[in-house]
Amino acid sequence: MSEFLSDLPQLEAGFCGFAVGRVRLSTAHPETGTTTFTYDAQGRVSTKVDAKNQKVENVYDAYGRVTMVKRYPVSTGAEDVNQRTTNTYDYDGSNSSTRNLWGRLAAVTVPNSVTEHYSYTSAGLLTSKASDFGGGIYMVPTVDYSYDTEGRMTQMVYPQYGHLVPPSSYAMYSQRLTLNYSYDSVGQLQGMTAGSGSGTNLVTSATYNAAGQLLSLNRPNSVTVDTATELPSGSGGLSAETFQYNGRNQLTRQTFLYSDIEYRFSATANDGRLTQKKNWISTEEENYTYDSLGRLATAYTTGPEWGLSWVYDGFGNRLQQNVTKGTAPSTVQTVNAATNRLNGAGFAYDSNGNMTDWSTPSGSVTASYDIDNRMTQITTPSVSETYKYGPGNLRVKKYQGGTWTYTVYGQGGEVLGTYTLCTAAGTSFLCDARLRVYFGGRPILNGWTGVKPDRLGSPDGTHGRVYPYGEVSGSVSVDQDETFTTYKRDVSTGLDYAQNRYYAAAWGRFTGADPGPSAITNPDSWNRYTYSWGDPINMNDPNGRLPIWIGIPYPILDPTAVPALTEVMMNYISLERTTNNLRNIARTYGIDKLAPTCVSAFKDIEVTSAGLAALNIKTKYYNIEADEGAISIQEATGLTVEGFTTLSEYTEIADGLELRAFSFVGQTTNAVFIAHRFWDNENQYGQSLSTLLKQGKTLIHELLHLITGLDDVPLAKRLRISGAQDLKDTEAHKAIASELIKNYLTGDCDPFFLDPKQ
Repeated sequence: MSEFLSDLPQLEAGFCGFAVGRVRLSTAHPETGTTTFTYDAQGRVSTKVDAKNQKVENVYDAYGRVTMVKRYPVSTGAEDVNQRTTNTYDYDGSNSSTRNLWGRLAAVTVPNSVTEHYSYTSAGLLTSKASDFGGGIYMVPTVDYSYDTEGRMTQMVYPQYGHLVPPSSYAMYSQRLTLNYSYDSVGQLQGMTAGSGSGTNLVTSATYNAAGQLLSLNRPNSVTVDTATELPSGSGGLSAETFQYNGRNQLTRQTFLYSDIEYRFSATANDGRLTQKKNWISTEEENYTYDSLGRLATAYTTGPEWGLSWVYDGFGNRLQQNVTKGTAPSTVQTVNAATNRLNGAGFAYDSNGNMTDWSTPSGSVTASYDIDNRMTQITTPSVSETYKYGPGNLRVKKYQGGTWTYTVYGQGGEVLGTYTLCTAAGTSFLCDARLRVYFGGRPILNGWTGVKPDRLGSPDGTHGRVYPYGEVSGSVSVDQDETFTTYKRDVSTGLDYAQNRYYAAAWGRFTGADPGPSAITNPDSWNRYTYSWGDPINMNDPNGRLPIWIGIPYPILDPTAVPALTEVMMNYISLERTTNNLRNIARTYGIDKLAPTCVSAFKDIEVTSAGLAALNIKTKYYNIEADEGAISIQEATGLTVEGFTTLSEYTEIADGLELRAFSFVGQTTNAVFIAHRFWDNENQYGQSLSTLLKQGKTLIHELLHLITGLDDVPLAKRLRISGAQDLKDTEAHKAIASELIKNYLTGDCDPFFLDPKQ
């Protein structure tokens, strides 16, 4: 898929221009300027030109897949081949040209950065992910995965690395960490060991509630890393990390050895926001209040330790952070009301809304960006750093002080390890491994230290006190460490790497504009620099483009790259994320969010009985392993003929999904929302849920089945679209959905298009 297609179908808080056929030709935003688009004969996005006059071009194959993304520093100039991304779909894992009949993504090449190769089982499960960084590194770093007959991951083997002075019986260039996973009788993740054979216990057992949320995790009192082998091991006795929840499935208490944190919520407010956090070991209590728009207004300890208050403008910009008691950081900043950019001496932005210059107490800082608005270089008074990125905007290389640091990610975008480059006897290899280990998505080891992340994902107490917007009372001594939520803080710059952009805790905002969508119906999303819409206590933004409400006891990873580690991870992460995304889609694409001229006509359309049958039969979200594990939207929401008769009740789907989805967690069957297999012809887990664009198109397409009771071919005729053959015709689905986007969401409410009786 194109890296910029997600810019297109959203109802954005800006000004849009359309061609006669209702195709969006341009968008204009105060923060990012004007962006223009062109389309090919099939209606697919061909080019995008941004406010800096930089051009991105998509190249498609005969199946409509993006095979190449070209980038031009000047729209009318020559391509910069060093910024070209190439996707390969026919690589079979052995450098041959054998066609991959399933059309799975086999390789992605980003010049001067990384080439990633992917291999799969016959069922489409990822078996290996190799990251070729170039530069003659001995043994391409590869992550290997194994599964049982039910598709659950049983083993993950980390990439190869070495040691300049290897201990005895130690592989100089090819040391690898092996993790083994075990499950209970209902398929829930139960244990994890490190090493071959019985290995070293890292987690001995786990229990879950009926909603599939973690209740307890038995693990060693101390997880350490051997200084010689850099491999983790457990030591001391076993202790249970425990979790408690209220009736809304919100985490209310989290305990472990020398740690006991209670989370308290308002007994009267109906907004689900945290009002107090109490540490029963230190007895410190943190209290939180919010303004009428849900933004954090005050945070303070019950004792004399510290207190802060915040002032925001009408656009959600944080203007002041004031100390109300004790010792804490304070800031005052001015903002350009026309662009939401920071104002004042030393601040400068490029035309795309990226901060290029700013001042710090130690001097001036400058930053440079590539055509995708990713920070590629930053220079402070004391250091200069260079960054390289791979697929998904994941930062894979960092250069500082003559040393390259490499980062390898798992199949879900989670960091598995960071490494430097060593050379011995003329051989270059990765060394100085700092590995990260997870259990069901929850990090338990970060580098050399065992971790117990809080509800936001921040390591508990690792760097001293962490204030609400991410500033710390202590110091961050380990580069790229998780300090605030799941972000990686760069010590020399003070910025947090958030995948799609960088976050500045000192200002409580991002340095670049949000590349994600905004919506007319959500004014919070109009400001593209704010962090979590002004509520850092109840939301985080894992990938820098979509704030997520905290509802489970560990951080939700990148929603555009769902980790497929185990079925428990599917239940814990994917189900909640998917239902939340579907709710967001319903609110973005629902009838009350259509162009005003469409709303009245849309509300009165009655659903035919055939349409209800179509909803039940056609709208399926499949687990990757087997079709028989599918459930329909009707089954998931409990919609019936009596309970759902007109599209004016469409938003009930959104509200129903979140509440009802939990009843499917923990079942022995794979009855969970995972992926729409027929939609993208991709079996790699998580691909078809990679953007709101795809999900939104799918829902709208299936709702048209609901309205008309028609199958794909007659529906295509009704929409005056040719080429639809059957349910599995991916391109026909895309064409139909694209036409729906163009018509419904842009105000073209043709009665023939809407009325099922015609």
